[in-house]
Amino acid sequence: MTKELTVKTAAGLQVYTPPGLVGVAANISSSDIQIPTLMLMQSNSTFVEENDNINSGDFIHSITMDCWGKKDSDPVDLIFFDMFKTQVVSDVTDRKKWVASLPWQPDMELDPYEQLEKDKLIRREKCFNYICFRSLEVVELANPVNGEILYTASPIVIKFKGGSLKNGKRLNQVFQDMATFEAPSWALRFNLTARHEENEKGKYWAYDFKKGVQSPMEMQSAAAKLCQQFQTAKRNMVVIDHEEGAPKNVTPVPNHAPKSGGIV
Repeated sequence: MTKELTVKTAAGLQVYTPPGLVGVAANISSSDIQIPTLMLMQSNSTFVEENDNINSGDFIHSITMDCWGKKDSDPVDLIFFDMFKTQVVSDVTDRKKWVASLPWQPDMELDPYEQLEKDKLIRREKCFNYICFRSLEVVELANPVNGEILYTASPIVIKFKGGSLKNGKRLNQVFQDMATFEAPSWALRFNLTARHEENEKGKYWAYDFKKGVQSPMEMQSAAAKLCQQFQTAKRNMVVIDHEEGAPKNVTPVPNHAPKSGGIV
């Protein structure tokens, strides 16, 4: 009898297949992967204007277009396992238009926030790109050949920039405090929420967070495995930049993550 690999999904389904047989994924390398983002909709977002079922304050998956949460519903429960920084360049002369996402360099701290370049108003924003997964999507892989049980999940990127940047700095301080006590970023679950804020340019929705409960072993195992994989393959990965409705734009992911422990 052929020995089989039992896969128990987050939905409780069981799939049986010979060990090592993964179908399409056998021909996919890290350079072929695009990491989706979780977008926080604004009132002037292209997706809000073009879709009647999407509203400002919604959390939208950039590829599936599924709504993961709303401003007035339960927060999105997440496990954070890695992060990288970029500079997002936009043309805000008429309407905000994405130009480029560049790997972050220390001297970029001195770049002006907005500057006229060839009659165009160019904005440069620091961006914290957090790689995480939903706690409810952890998948158990059980191999009856050796009894080993592994856990994994589907990653997604959340980008804190602009009005969300200050909340990203607060989140970074939490991760730094956890690292001080040798706790990895995935030791706790975090609740992603949306906060309505206002500045001189008007009202907008910003990412915010609350610390949740301790992560169970299965989630921590999945996060540790994903952290190792991402820090190995990060130089070949790309992130789709969907924020302004331009899915063709991609961002190389810089390979400057810490050696271990996730976000520090």
